[in-house]
Amino acid sequence: MPAAPDLLTPGRVECRMLGPLEVRVGGWPLALGGRKQRLVLATLLLAGGRAVSAERLVDVLWGEDAPPTARNTLQAHVSGLRRVLGPVGAPAVVRRDPGYAVDLAGVDLDLARFRAAVDEGRAALADGRPDAAVPAFDSSLALWSGPPLADLASEPGLAAELRALEEDRLAAVAGRAEARLASGSSAALIAELTELTAVHPLDEHLRALLVRGLSRAGRPADALGVLRAGRRVLAEELGADPGAELRDLERALLDAEDLRGLEREAQPFLLHRDASGEQRADPLDPARSPVTIGRSPGNAVALPWDREVSRLHARLECTRLGWVLVDVSRNGSLVDGVLVRGGRRLLRDGAVLRIGDTVLLFRSASPARPVPRETGPATAEAPVSLLAGLSGGEHDVLATVLAVPAGGFTGARPEDLLAEVLALPVERIDEAVGALCRRFGAPDAGPGRVPALAERARVLGLASA
Repeated sequence: MPAAPDLLTPGRVECRMLGPLEVRVGGWPLALGGRKQRLVLATLLLAGGRAVSAERLVDVLWGEDAPPTARNTLQAHVSGLRRVLGPVGAPAVVRRDPGYAVDLAGVDLDLARFRAAVDEGRAALADGRPDAAVPAFDSSLALWSGPPLADLASEPGLAAELRALEEDRLAAVAGRAEARLASGSSAALIAELTELTAVHPLDEHLRALLVRGLSRAGRPADALGVLRAGRRVLAEELGADPGAELRDLERALLDAEDLRGLEREAQPFLLHRDASGEQRADPLDPARSPVTIGRSPGNAVALPWDREVSRLHARLECTRLGWVLVDVSRNGSLVDGVLVRGGRRLLRDGAVLRIGDTVLLFRSASPARPVPRETGPATAEAPVSLLAGLSGGEHDVLATVLAVPAGGFTGARPEDLLAEVLALPVERIDEAVGALCRRFGAPDAGPGRVPALAERARVLGLASA
């Protein structure tokens, strides 16, 4: 046990926030006073040396119930902290407009050490050095002795800051797991990631790490089960669908295994897994178009195990531009995360379809090309002002134009090919293409206006190239 400090000869000063609030000198804790006095110190430490206004401190201490003497009482708490910390010399509480701050010179603040270690781990991971990232994340997490500011956790004035600190800790846990996965240890991580995902079911990155771990451990069926569970909880809790990271993992899982002799260059197909997790490949024969998808066993692609699928949910039609999904269900279908309800959507190679709770990967018979992370006009990078006010017909035409690979408009007038895909009169296609060309600044004349529209839209960031 360290000797009790002589406050006239201060030793090492430690401020601890990643657990109960403590200030230690030479290993011994100081008595910081009453709850509100400690709350003032915690608020100043959270600011990391930046000034905190008197108004903010009053709000943290009393909220809407501040007494008329709040400013005077705040000054009394500051004076009390100075009496406690003054003999130690740090952290000094100083007056700084528009309120107060703490001078952290010479102070060992665990929050600062945590953030520095996390930055070190992330930098090592980004540099491709996962073996160096793991100990950095380990050291950052070892600083935690409980919930942040555990003795003040019930204070409503600190709720946002404490929630942010918990998120930072969870991000460090995820960073360590990612580094360990990159180092090759997947099986040992699965139990930890399973527990974390159960506690944080809406955290898509944690779920993605669990899926990667299961996949690398040779458990693809379990990985898809985790993805399906995530899709359900996101829909139930947020009314949302999985983001790009989880959708990319679904695509990779469905496409990972040997196709056992299926000649990709000869015929397109749908790839999915049945209720037991077995992979299935359903060839798509243009001579048998339309290909029906539904729960009824009579469908060409039958999904009898999925209760969310209608008896006849959708059909795939072969057109000169490629295969088109036609939704005929009540609850709709998803193509690359975009809802299609009672409509049509041209499928690109590598498109991920969601029919009910079943995910299917579409592979075309054309040579493979890189699959963009996001498709369709409603990408995260899309300038919202350019898409605002599009009619339903214009949106469908733009999505179809962007789904056609470069050089795909051959053999006929592009407007005629679009009319075939969308089952619309060519006059309506002409009108929509003209309106889109004018909106995006593409040439609105000549046989090349549709390819020019596609190129212009990609330049504007409306879709991945």
